[in-house]
Amino acid sequence: MKHLIPGFILLLFMPEFGLLRGQCLDGDYAFQHGERLTYEVAYNWGMVWVDAGEVMFRVDTLTENGKQMFYFDSHGESYKFYDWIYKVRDRYQSKVEREGFLPVWFKRDTYEGGYVVNNAFTYDWPSGRVFSARENSGKPLSLDTLEITPCTYDVLSAIYYARNFDFEHYTAGQKIPIRFLIDGEFFDLYLRFLGQENIKI
Repeated sequence: MKHLIPGFILLLFMPEFGLLRGQCLDGDYAFQHGERLTYEVAYNWGMVWVDAGEVMFRVDTLTENGKQMFYFDSHGESYKFYDWIYKVRDRYQSKVEREGFLPVWFKRDTYEGGYVVNNAFTYDWPSGRVFSARENSGKPLSLDTLEITPCTYDVLSAIYYARNFDFEHYTAGQKIPIRFLIDGEFFDLYLRFLGQENIKI
């Protein structure tokens, strides 16, 4: 169950995009205040799939410094029955300005099999910088200031950003660039549109 959050969208490394970005969001969104989503997470042991945990996503809104914001909150955890095999307690939080969909704050607190990772990012868009605080089980607290480019997300806001793509404007196989920051590193990745499919349930 490592990397629970990035697993929900297909992101692949794509260095050839460099600093190229998709358009930042502005306008109607595919989610709204009060949305709650829960996914069951499964381990694959050979030919057996075992439901071993849950990931919950929540959308709220708030106002800070006169600006309306989205507050995204995600929890991932293994079921207590499986904690003795591999205990997971993950939480990701993000605040994003509603206008322009600019992330302003991100926090990651994860515990996976005894390994702890904590990240905290505060974005300063007028200066083009993000203030980073990072630590994990193998490294002490590290503070840093990083330069950012427009449309740079944290890993949680990147998921909500991707949910707003209008796939009517894309063709099968087309790659859509996404840049995000995690663990003090920037990743230029993409989501590949595979096409449309009708499913009866």
